[in-house]
Amino acid sequence: MDRVTADTVRQLAAAVGIRPEEGQLAELAGALGALLGAIERCDELNLAEHEPANIFHLTGGPTDAEL
Repeated sequence: MDRVTADTVRQLAAAVGIRPEEGQLAELAGALGALLGAIERCDELNLAEHEPANIFHLTGGPTDAEL
């Protein structure tokens, strides 16, 4: 059994107030399942080495306001 199903996506979407097309639910469920799988394997995949956000810091200065 898939742990992320179309019903999972439907419930998550309802929780945040959006309504994806019914025809997209299976595709969204597959994408969400793959994303969760990758997150669980972050250490194994060494994703921290490739994540630009781990070196990004807001200073509150004018440059940050432009982002």
